[in-house]
Amino acid sequence: MSLMWVPLVTLTIVLYGAGQVFTKKGTSRLGSGGMLLLLSITMMAVYGGAWVLFAARTLVHFREVLYCSAAAILSSLGYIFFFEAVERQKISIVGVVTASYPFVTVILAVYFLHEPLTFLQILAVILVIAGVSLLSYEPTGQEMGSHPWLLMATLCVVMWGLSSLMTKVSITLVGPLTYAGIYAILGPSLWIPYWWMKGGRVHSIEFDRDAEISVIFFCLGSLLFYSAMSYGYVSIVTAFSNLYPFVTLVLARLIMAEMLHVHHYGAAALTLLGIVILALF
Repeated sequence: MSLMWVPLVTLTIVLYGAGQVFTKKGTSRLGSGGMLLLLSITMMAVYGGAWVLFAARTLVHFREVLYCSAAAILSSLGYIFFFEAVERQKISIVGVVTASYPFVTVILAVYFLHEPLTFLQILAVILVIAGVSLLSYEPTGQEMGSHPWLLMATLCVVMWGLSSLMTKVSITLVGPLTYAGIYAILGPSLWIPYWWMKGGRVHSIEFDRDAEISVIFFCLGSLLFYSAMSYGYVSIVTAFSNLYPFVTLVLARLIMAEMLHVHHYGAAALTLLGIVILALF
């Protein structure tokens, strides 16, 4: 397995983590529908532009289109559930809970793609996922299970977990940029009607700096993530790409003066241990 996925995933982590900092502010002003409309416009520009400028392969077969379409639709549905959850709960909680989707991807990748993970690699992935998941704990004394946001976040985890597996298959067949080009068509085809059903009007596309920064970072990070998938095992790449909540925590501390709890440090220790095990073994 080539190690080219490492720098690509590192950049993905930075962009995803920084984008999360601006997501809540943008969603508070534009709503989930407005954010997805803005994501649609940005994705068509970024993904579509990258495909037009750099994709060497333009001819795809029907079977390949089916795989790409399935992956893009699942991912697009996941984004809808994600922003619905963000509307109802703090981004620091929603972002981390939804980052646990590699649980789904790892199980499916080992079973269906027969990716040859060693015991220590599996242990490293589990440690990383456990560290990220630990961040979802917030000592607020609030009953979380009864809130609609948790259902939305859970549906997002399922959609993104399934999508990551299908994305790996798609990228193996057509490459990351061709897949991105197909996503640039199918994603907005779901999100724009969703924005309209949410009562969207033209004023929803007014410029919002925080929202635009967020979706630009998400789009650029996703392109790097797709490229990383073409070099590494999907079970490992997806797990380590979800280190972005740590970037979010650091930036939230520096920009918003948010305090870290003891379990945040424990989560960091688990994750770093997983990285060391994967790097050495």
